[in-house]
Amino acid sequence: MSSLWAGLLLNLLFFLAMLLIVMFVLHATIRAAVRNALRDHDSYRQEQAQAADRSRSQPET
Repeated sequence: MSSLWAGLLLNLLFFLAMLLIVMFVLHATIRAAVRNALRDHDSYRQEQAQAADRSRSQPET
């Protein structure tokens, strides 16, 4: 009976280890995606601000 509990405990530990690995990979992937999206959004906003500045600085005819 004790070998049954030992096997159950080992399976539980293995499952928890795999879960932690999957969580770590998902966390890293999502963090990288969010960082890239924020960087792209910031560059887009800078381009829009520069375009607005250029259109404001052009003399009206």
